[in-house]
Amino acid sequence: MRLEGAITVKNGANVRVGQGVFVSAGCQILDDGIVDIGDNVILGEGVRLVATDTAGVSIGSGVWIGDGAEINPGAHIGPGAMVCAGSVVDGEVPANGVVEGRPAKVTWYLR
Repeated sequence: MRLEGAITVKNGANVRVGQGVFVSAGCQILDDGIVDIGDNVILGEGVRLVATDTAGVSIGSGVWIGDGAEINPGAHIGPGAMVCAGSVVDGEVPANGVVEGRPAKVTWYLR
């Protein structure tokens, strides 16, 4: 994992991180539940991942999450997806899907 600047992790024990992950400055990982981050994931500046003891967060391999995005409890982001800056993800993002908005909605697909 490569870190660019200071980040905040609430517990640490509930975070699983794959290989080649890049985390930008200002990211917050609130891991009261499981936060599972796949390989080759990029988290932009100020990204917030929130997991509770009843609802974790799962991020597939090859995902890019833009600056200031928020990934809420129970969110699952499929492999190869992209979350645009400032988006709020509350549920499922399909593989290779591009989501944007508050709440995030699929706007197109990559590949």
